[in-house]
Amino acid sequence: APKAGLLRRPTTTLARVGARELRDPRLAALLDAYAWAYGFDPADAPASAAVLPYMEQTFGSWYVAGGLRALADAVYERCRKRRVEFVFDAPVEEVLEKDGRAVGVRLAGGEEVAADHVVSGAPVPALHPGGAPRHQALGTGRVTVCLALRGPREADAVHRTVV
Repeated sequence: APKAGLLRRPTTTLARVGARELRDPRLAALLDAYAWAYGFDPADAPASAAVLPYMEQTFGSWYVAGGLRALADAVYERCRKRRVEFVFDAPVEEVLEKDGRAVGVRLAGGEEVAADHVVSGAPVPALHPGGAPRHQALGTGRVTVCLALRGPREADAVHRTVV
């Protein structure tokens, strides 16, 4: 029988692994950005989340033909057919929560609007009550630039490059 605890290692977080293994803080920020993009706080995400950029780089990632605009348009039209109400140009100060669930929003003027569902495009740190978590340094972790080029790609050109 195997000895108990022989292969046991203390658990750690993605942020700790990034800080320990990636000497350049910009690389650690890039690793953190992957976690944030998947909805994880790197300070709480398990170290195994480091597999996310590997999986994306090795096997690729799916994307919508026509880009995010096409996805947004399709979702909007589908929701309108189901009588979903959208409100635009209404600055939101806070997503209201009750029992760990979003129940509405507080607008910039102070008006509270109840909602069955809240869809937010705000960065993950902005959704935390009181602002970003104190342990998370604010700054740009990753900038994405999409270029539309004319003409065919070279045969060995990669689809996506992280610089």
